[in-house]
Amino acid sequence: MKKKPFRNKKGGGVKLNLCREYLDQKQYRSLPTQTLAGLIYEKNKALFTNKEAVRSALKFLRGASGKAGREKYKEDVAKYEKYSPKDLAPYAEMPRAKKHFKDWKPYEITCEKMLILSDAHIPYHDAEALEAALAIGEDAEVDCVLLNGDWADCFSVSFWEKDPSKRDFGQEIEDVLQSLEHLRGRFPDQQIVWKLGNHEERYIRYMTMKAPELLGVPKFKFENIFEFDQFGIDLVDGKMPIQFQDYTIVHGHEFWGGGGVFPAKSFFQKTKVNTISAHLHRSTFYSEKDVHGGVKRSYSMGCLADLKTDYSPMNPWDHSCIVIERGKKGAKVTNHVIEDGEIV
Repeated sequence: MKKKPFRNKKGGGVKLNLCREYLDQKQYRSLPTQTLAGLIYEKNKALFTNKEAVRSALKFLRGASGKAGREKYKEDVAKYEKYSPKDLAPYAEMPRAKKHFKDWKPYEITCEKMLILSDAHIPYHDAEALEAALAIGEDAEVDCVLLNGDWADCFSVSFWEKDPSKRDFGQEIEDVLQSLEHLRGRFPDQQIVWKLGNHEERYIRYMTMKAPELLGVPKFKFENIFEFDQFGIDLVDGKMPIQFQDYTIVHGHEFWGGGGVFPAKSFFQKTKVNTISAHLHRSTFYSEKDVHGGVKRSYSMGCLADLKTDYSPMNPWDHSCIVIERGKKGAKVTNHVIEDGEIV
């Protein structure tokens, strides 16, 4: 006659798992079944009706009685798979779930008109293109400036192969601080927001891998290295998106995969909402109408960096900046393409 698995009227699975935990411990494994049953019962009287119930469970788990069974005992998952979950359930609880982010909400910017600057890669910026972009913001009388990622290049702390003679992070910091001082001078009362891009994350990654002991020291935080408090700059980190009215603004590195040959369309396919992205240094536009006549729009931005780099001297990059203005039916976006320091 086929032997049925041990199961009490209530909570059989919990009781079996408890007995299994004892048998898996070396100090209990060699004890006689009767002795071990008494020990388990004394410590878990609220779970078992009597010591005999514990002994029956142990005998089932060991698969045999006596010394030979105790010596051969080991947990064999396959042995229990022939029984239905009802016979052995409930199993041990799943581990507690962990979250990468405590609060995943876009950073909302509520100004009326904003200048968006992306990918300046200071100190490898294009001076003429950057000046043209800042002049556009002044002429538009924006009340906010968004540095939409890669304002700083962080060349010296990247993991890419580089000329050792160009590694001078101290000077890079000074150049970025000078650019922030210039920016605050041009826009003295406007809100300035800096969203970290993949190049700023070079610093964070470098510190994590090379100097983890310094991660908890306030003066080594990115926002303190670049004196955000002094210049009145708001930080957006953790790959968090930015929301301006009906537009979601990203740097572009937040998504898995690249942007293909048509960045604006690629990023729209990732977001399915009105989108402004950067990262790929290319000005493109894409729109799509739904069955109800509604239109979604996606813009990818050019950069404000030198278009000739040692790692990519031939590329399809261009220069641009965006001015976005709040409207009654949604935000109005103008992507200003810049060539040779002039607006096209």
